[in-house]
Amino acid sequence: MKIYTKTGDDGTTGLVGGSRVSKADPRIECYGTVDELNAAIGLAAVNASPELLEALRQVQANLFVIGSHLASPPDSPHRASLPKLDEAIVERLEKAIDATTARLPALVSSGWPAKSRAILPTSNPATQTERVWAPILAYLLLRALPDNIDGNSLDLPALFDRLHLRRALADIFASFGLEGEARWQAAAQVRLLLTSAAAAPHAIQTPALFHDPDARWLAGVHDSGGITYFNKEQFEELTTWLQLPALMNLARHGNKEPADLASRMAHLDSSVAAAYTAARVSGYRLTEYLTPVPTPKLEPTTR
Repeated sequence: MKIYTKTGDDGTTGLVGGSRVSKADPRIECYGTVDELNAAIGLAAVNASPELLEALRQVQANLFVIGSHLASPPDSPHRASLPKLDEAIVERLEKAIDATTARLPALVSSGWPAKSRAILPTSNPATQTERVWAPILAYLLLRALPDNIDGNSLDLPALFDRLHLRRALADIFASFGLEGEARWQAAAQVRLLLTSAAAAPHAIQTPALFHDPDARWLAGVHDSGGITYFNKEQFEELTTWLQLPALMNLARHGNKEPADLASRMAHLDSSVAAAYTAARVSGYRLTEYLTPVPTPKLEPTTR
């Protein structure tokens, strides 16, 4: 059985009922967007709890119904047999959202330094949400791959390079609205976070990370007058990006006691603050920034 039909080679596609329209028709764009949302929810469901998984499956089922309505023109004889769309769907979704939100600890909505919070995903278009969410979704997708295949451990950074995923991701990110250098930066962000150097604790303050060409590029490393500097804004954005695994870990342990979560968040905040402080003290000079500060020796005390 062939998986292609060639019926769309003329630039048209079929709707429910058999009629055909251009693949550029707004109706196709509309239910295609619904399908993309459904796929994103499917990805989120991979690591969902059983209770949340059931809610996500219900949302996916509703989206399939919405898609079937969008794919059926008004004169289609099949419209009468489609599942109905009513307010009950909206009410069930709102109740599920309320129930999930009620379980979130209060600290989830606070705790991040203002500079970091400004470049994390939000609903505010001014923060360039697509630019942040695109590499996050790509990273989560790659991290969802199994740790080993047929007994062989999976080396994600090596796989990234062998499959030429940098160019592939850059092209995908272009569909998110990223243009020019921004789409290549997003691809570099994904690759960098897959490396062991970036995954290490306090990675932003280790020389190993700045040996990576992507880290140097994303941090705006440059030479001037024989001194190697890095860029303030780019460094702060990179610092926040490298906290993604820790944030994911916090999300996975959302059922922990609020005090424990507060402690974890405070530790994360202190790591970010320490990196910012060290960067300012060094004047954003890379060599000085990476020079370990000697630990003061404590003098013995007598009583």
